[in-house]
Amino acid sequence: WHCPLRVFGVCPCPSSMAAPTGGRFPEGGALDRCDKRLSRPVFHAALPWPLECALTVPGGWFGLPWTSLGLVPILVAAAAPQSRTFEVGIVAPMGSAALVGWFWLCANNMRSGQPSLLTLYKNLSKLHLLVLPNAAMGVATLGSGAGLRAGALYTSSWFVTQLLLEFLKGLAWRVRPCHALRDELDKVPRAITDLKAVAMVASQANLSFPSGDSAGGAIFAIAVSLANPALKGPAAIVALLCGAGRMYFHCHHLGDVLVGQAIGAGITLLINRLTDPGWGLVIASEVLLLALWKLVQRVKPRDGPQQHLDGPNSFDTTAYRR
Repeated sequence: WHCPLRVFGVCPCPSSMAAPTGGRFPEGGALDRCDKRLSRPVFHAALPWPLECALTVPGGWFGLPWTSLGLVPILVAAAAPQSRTFEVGIVAPMGSAALVGWFWLCANNMRSGQPSLLTLYKNLSKLHLLVLPNAAMGVATLGSGAGLRAGALYTSSWFVTQLLLEFLKGLAWRVRPCHALRDELDKVPRAITDLKAVAMVASQANLSFPSGDSAGGAIFAIAVSLANPALKGPAAIVALLCGAGRMYFHCHHLGDVLVGQAIGAGITLLINRLTDPGWGLVIASEVLLLALWKLVQRVKPRDGPQQHLDGPNSFDTTAYRR
């Protein structure tokens, strides 16, 4: 899916970037034209490279499984009242190491012009989807019970939301802006090209609506706010930057972002109200996603590639039929 789970082995070569077929979301219709018009100021914005590099963090961390399932749950847990030992001895080193590695990949992308962040998207399988969130929950147990609950709320909401969004993406089959406006947006310079390169893969072309990454950002904001109301403001800013990043790197339109955020926030609030989130709920939600994933793929047009959650090349990059 652009891919909310991003479990794929991608090949950003020209052969995998063929023009997408038209979607069920009316390309060129009144709603689409209005959405593109409102989105263009962000599409054409230009940031200094340090700010652009920083924007890749909220713009990419809530959809990439290594971070969205392996690191972000721990950050959410840290937002709850915790011991100094957990915050300084565990979370701070993990977060710092992740940032250093991420920015190193960004720098390599800027220096060489070759995809670097894409390496993080390769060779993800069902095993990773099972191990990453449970490893994060294991780390969260080293902190407070409130932190474990917050991390579990985020993770279980993420799984349920991404399953629903994958269904909606298949129904809408909307073309991403980097494909729909390719002649226009290829002229807009970006220091970091990796995030756009992911969206340019043919199998990602029609997965614009709704935005799974933006939904992840909203889930993060709600989970953090519930765990620690004093952090509502910073958490909301992170969610806004997530949506802005998805638009800045030409992966989504404004409408995609807003709908994704609304769904992510709504599901998180609903799960928080109806359940008492814990590690068991995380396991149940990931099993639900894995069990229903192939069924959800059936709503997609038959001429589009299908996403699979296993194998070293779990994301088919076969070009769309013209």
